[in-house]
Amino acid sequence: MKHSQKVVGGGYYFAALKGNGTVYTWGYNGSGQLGLGDTNNRTEPTQTNMKAVIDIAAGTDHTLVLKADGTVWATGLNNYGQLGNGTTENTNTFQQVKLNENGDYLENIVSIAAGYTASYAVTAEGEVYGWGRNDDGELGIGSKSSEINELYPVKMKKSIKDNSNSSRSKPCNNARCRWKCMVNRIQ
Repeated sequence: MKHSQKVVGGGYYFAALKGNGTVYTWGYNGSGQLGLGDTNNRTEPTQTNMKAVIDIAAGTDHTLVLKADGTVWATGLNNYGQLGNGTTENTNTFQQVKLNENGDYLENIVSIAAGYTASYAVTAEGEVYGWGRNDDGELGIGSKSSEINELYPVKMKKSIKDNSNSSRSKPCNNARCRWKCMVNRIQ
């Protein structure tokens, strides 16, 4: 299966998705955002252990990958819960994003994005989840808080639907549908 090629930049580091579904990272690694099992900086692209990846996203100091099976994995700085693993501890290896404290995982994802200290995912049904910092309401959950961060994904109040071909809503289920496909589709 051929995947899209993509390069994204975070704060002083970069990640690249090759057409074969592998991920390379390089640059600053003080929080483990390169996902290489350490916090050593890299001056050239270095392959991670992630395979079958279809999308990547970079926050300031955290990295997300979306695998072909619809799961999301994260590594790096986690001071606001932006890795979605239920903690605020940094990690230097990719860990699967959890859905809740019961051990369920975020699944059926078709698109991801990373903000400064928050992360986002869109399901095949058009539901949008966000986790991490929510000081200014950036998670879209209808509230904001400077004291409580979302350590697990929470569903946004509005979904993202693809209304481009009909008056009836249908899911944005194209794996190549990135955040730009959401323009004029928030319901």
